[in-house]
Amino acid sequence: MDIRIVKIGENSQDYIEIGCHKTDENINEIVSFYQSYGDMEKLMKAYFYQGSVYRDLHDTIKQLHSFLKCIDANKNTSQVELLGQAYGQLSSLYSFMNLYQESMEASRNALHFYSLANKPQRIAGCYNQLGRVFYAMQVTDSAEYYFLKAIELYETNGFHNIANLSRMELSVLYRDNKKVQEAQKQLRPLLDEGIRQDLLFLNYAGITSLEGEADSTKKYLELINPQKLNVYGKEKLANLWATYYQSIGEYKKALGEMNRTKELNDSISKYENTSAIGHLQALYNYDKWQSQIKQVQDQNRINMLIPVLVVLLILL
Repeated sequence: MDIRIVKIGENSQDYIEIGCHKTDENINEIVSFYQSYGDMEKLMKAYFYQGSVYRDLHDTIKQLHSFLKCIDANKNTSQVELLGQAYGQLSSLYSFMNLYQESMEASRNALHFYSLANKPQRIAGCYNQLGRVFYAMQVTDSAEYYFLKAIELYETNGFHNIANLSRMELSVLYRDNKKVQEAQKQLRPLLDEGIRQDLLFLNYAGITSLEGEADSTKKYLELINPQKLNVYGKEKLANLWATYYQSIGEYKKALGEMNRTKELNDSISKYENTSAIGHLQALYNYDKWQSQIKQVQDQNRINMLIPVLVVLLILL
């Protein structure tokens, strides 16, 4: 992963490395500094980068809490793009955990702030994310609408390469709904441009597998580097190899790939269905509520002490 130096404040201690994290020690020190210093604008940025660190460390609960704290730190901020980014991270996180309503709400909040900041590329990203959410919910028409909307906005603003990524996601939607011609229509220009991407070949292998073209399926599968796929891509790859081997009568190899598919599917389910996942938002709200109660109690103690101190000063 590339290392990127990010400046949070004016002092040298406010620089942090983003992208190669093995510990949260440095970012936690920066967050603590701005919690004490009282600069809410910089505290927002610190919380955002803290969430990014926890994302790299695969700590779901702390990641969620950091992005929520970023939003809660200063909702009246002029940093509307940063708020959009925080909501965008929440949308992806919620979607990954199958919390689709929460993901849609976060995406729409992100869309609102990106519109205020006039960021067309990020707005298109929100459309694409909404397409993913509706795809996961199997609401095909809405997913298609948002993917097409994202592609159009990307192309209009000159982001052709990112538009191609959305085209690949749209092709998956078409492929899964057996709309082979529409899927090929989205992917063929990418092949013509000579784009060598493992996900592209994976999608095309899925299409040729649907059409029963075993030779073409094998050709695209052999072009794929499994190490460049995430766990979902690896699961799809194993499943396609299993289908291919079964189609040519090599049942022992097909069984091996089916077992591989099951192992990958179990690992995904284990992550997505942890007992803590469904309670993440509630945990954060509870912690926030307890913090607010403590602040009120502390203020009440101060208010009660003031008259006593005044009397003591008078007596002295």
